[in-house]
Amino acid sequence: MRQETIAAPCKGTRTPQQKRRDDRLTNVFRALERAANSDAPCPTNEALAEMLGYANPSKVSDLIALLQTMGFVRVERGNNQRIVTIVKTGKRTAGHIVRRQRKGGWTEDQDAILMDGIAEGCTFAAVGKILHKSKNACIGRFRTLSATLGHQAS
Repeated sequence: MRQETIAAPCKGTRTPQQKRRDDRLTNVFRALERAANSDAPCPTNEALAEMLGYANPSKVSDLIALLQTMGFVRVERGNNQRIVTIVKTGKRTAGHIVRRQRKGGWTEDQDAILMDGIAEGCTFAAVGKILHKSKNACIGRFRTLSATLGHQAS
């Protein structure tokens, strides 16, 4: 079976740097593919960086993002883990994503107090003190509600 090389788009002939990047892309893709085929967890950035000879593991994230942009993989990210799906085969690395719970969700009553307070001319900081929320949390929630409600929010 012939293994194809992954090449990022470029015009004209490839420079030596582009060829090295393409080799790294191919090596990362193959490592992800091996993990998916064997139902193993996605390799860490540290493990992939060591394989590539990188001193900085964060560079691996750039290569995976490029593979994702090129359409070779789909990536789901959680707190401390990622799951990679190989688009061509549909196989994915093992694991599950644990989503971080947001602090301080908003209730309908809090939404009503926020909107009423702003409509009556209170500042976001003043409404935040009433609701035990930060000024920025109130501003963010107001923007979310305004986008959802449209002109009714005014």
